[in-house]
Amino acid sequence: WTTGVVSSVKNTYLLNAETIDGFSPTGMNSAKMTVLPDFGLNVQYAVNKRYILDCNLFFSSTSKQNYNTYSYGEYVSKDLQLNYMAGEFAVKQNAEYSIFGGEKVIRRNVAGVYVAHLKSASETVVSNPQDVASKYAALDYGILMGQEFELRTKGPIKISTGLTVKYGLPNIYAGDGVVPANFNKTHNASVEFRIGIAYRWSAKVGIDHYLGFSP
Repeated sequence: WTTGVVSSVKNTYLLNAETIDGFSPTGMNSAKMTVLPDFGLNVQYAVNKRYILDCNLFFSSTSKQNYNTYSYGEYVSKDLQLNYMAGEFAVKQNAEYSIFGGEKVIRRNVAGVYVAHLKSASETVVSNPQDVASKYAALDYGILMGQEFELRTKGPIKISTGLTVKYGLPNIYAGDGVVPANFNKTHNASVEFRIGIAYRWSAKVGIDHYLGFSP
């Protein structure tokens, strides 16, 4: 078993018509890249030498999208921010070969799911924040996949790094009296860079134990 903390640096997207238009060279709006941190608790269990079960709990996980958009004839800044409590469950598989590093680097395939509960939501137009939590679904869930690389060392300390992509499956926009849910379909998405430092505990034969910190 493993217990520790988990942190990540992620590029988040709220994928809807406005965001897609903002990244289009012919769009009227302008969408910006947003980079945010995550922090939470981590538990791992090594089933055998090839498979690891991984669980992360983020007490505060934020998705945010920044825009420059037209509002009442003015070109203004707008920020949409959704704050979640989120959990991840993933399976990590030690690959049969490493892309680089030979025997010194362990490559892992990562795949799993996440579930998130909305805590708050705000929309800020020209420094004027508004609570928009009623416009968004309380629950979000989706899939995640990525690659992890661990530097093989002789001691109990393990260092890893990797890239994870997450995509939300449901439409998180619940709608209001003006814009129905189907008219503004929105999905959470992120690209996350993670770095890990783990401590391997001594274990019985056939079971790996880690105490890990993984961004």
